[in-house]
Amino acid sequence: LISNLLAVWAPGYGVLVLARIAAALCAAAITPVAAAVATMIVPPERTGAALGLVFGGIAISTVLGVPAGAFIGGMLDWRATFGLVAVLSLASLVAIYFCLPTRLVSPRRDLASLVSVLKDRPAVVAVSITALVMTAQFIPFSYAAVLFADALSATSAETFWLLFAFGAASAIGNHLGGVLSDRFTPHSVLLTGLVLLPGAIFASWFLSLGFWIGMAIMAVWGAIGCSFNAPQQARLARLR
Repeated sequence: LISNLLAVWAPGYGVLVLARIAAALCAAAITPVAAAVATMIVPPERTGAALGLVFGGIAISTVLGVPAGAFIGGMLDWRATFGLVAVLSLASLVAIYFCLPTRLVSPRRDLASLVSVLKDRPAVVAVSITALVMTAQFIPFSYAAVLFADALSATSAETFWLLFAFGAASAIGNHLGGVLSDRFTPHSVLLTGLVLLPGAIFASWFLSLGFWIGMAIMAVWGAIGCSFNAPQQARLARLR
């Protein structure tokens, strides 16, 4: 909330950059805590689905947040976009304060416990896999608009819908990844996704076949790529 208010009132570029760095650090701290809380307030057999909902929020923000921010920035100005994010942060703060159980307690940790985690080979391998998969997923996605322009000569509207297809399918993939982890095992869902993801990414070679083919490719890519999040988090929770 404070970081985004600072962005709203930033007097220059340097302060704005610092505000964005602060907001990124806060978001990075919130996400794992939200995942941990999700595993604490549901029965063990619902862990995968709960984590799917938590990480589905990231996908939903891709679907709604990016076009909404661009729309508000275009209609008003960029400060209004950060103002909206500050309002949403305040709403989240109020919801967390009043809706979450007040007696949630996790064991206190110190620096030594962090070092011990870094010595835990299964945990380090799991986190390394997460880093590799997310890198494989989002390096090519960073150039999606360029791909659309080169392969389809996509207009702004077409680019919007192609990205929307990716985001909407990502939300569905997040949820399905969690549900399937509960029905089967996180390990089996992870292996299936890892086998399918390279094919989904390489399918971008066929974007030139047309807009609707491109929509299908982006949807499959988003669904498979984001089905990874919930089962991996469930697997990490079971390694505790």
